[in-house]
Amino acid sequence: MNIHNNYRTIYFARSGQSLIEHSYKADSDLSPAGWDYAEKLKDFILERRKKLEEERQRNGQSDRKNRLVVWTSARRRAYHTTWPLVQLGYRVIQKPQMSEINPGVWDGLSPDLVRQRYPDEWERFLKDPYAHRAPRAESYHDLAVRLEPTIIELERERDDLLIVGHASVIRCLLAYLMGLPASEVPAVEIARGDLVEVTPASYGVHCQAFHFWSGPGRGGQDDTNFYENYAEATAGKKAPGLPHTNVGDTPTPTIASSGRETMTGTPDTIG
Repeated sequence: MNIHNNYRTIYFARSGQSLIEHSYKADSDLSPAGWDYAEKLKDFILERRKKLEEERQRNGQSDRKNRLVVWTSARRRAYHTTWPLVQLGYRVIQKPQMSEINPGVWDGLSPDLVRQRYPDEWERFLKDPYAHRAPRAESYHDLAVRLEPTIIELERERDDLLIVGHASVIRCLLAYLMGLPASEVPAVEIARGDLVEVTPASYGVHCQAFHFWSGPGRGGQDDTNFYENYAEATAGKKAPGLPHTNVGDTPTPTIASSGRETMTGTPDTIG
């Protein structure tokens, strides 16, 4: 059940394309396409918030105008994606705990190379993409535990919130808000160029996605550069018998019941 009495909206967007996409260690800056993406994101979210505020005022839903607070990781490509908002005076908070999942020794390797060099690890990974931890890496369970303080802050935040970051982090936070089981988290698709809008409701959340940008790094038939690195991608991470959840393709608003009260209570929930 939503514990907030005041209306608020939580937005999620991935960071823009970086100059070096397939290296966790590089922490490279945005590419020219990434800077263009950052400008488009700024324009879209400001226009979207203006439209929502006008609708709320017409409907008499609230006499309180929420501020927009922005969270991002301390990684260069994530923070610089918010730079156009920084220049407009918006408060942008960098959170090191929101860095993407650490791929360990798999950093920079394609799935084929991982299978060749670490065949036993690969087999164990396929059996449980959520809990498996590659050598010197993090599992999605590790990442969810790392994000617990962020989740507590998210629940306490009363203003509108934009989270700009990495696909793996967004998956965990969305899964918490939407009450998804842990086994589904690694396969949730988060498209670059989509703004995911989540509105807490009395018994769950309303979630919808808006496409605002197409360009390099978006993904598609002729563009394999969909995720920053393989650890962020969803390929091979669908648990047996489960479909992919593609948040970016949500055509209409949906409502998901919240499983937040069981987050740390059973092995089949996030955290």
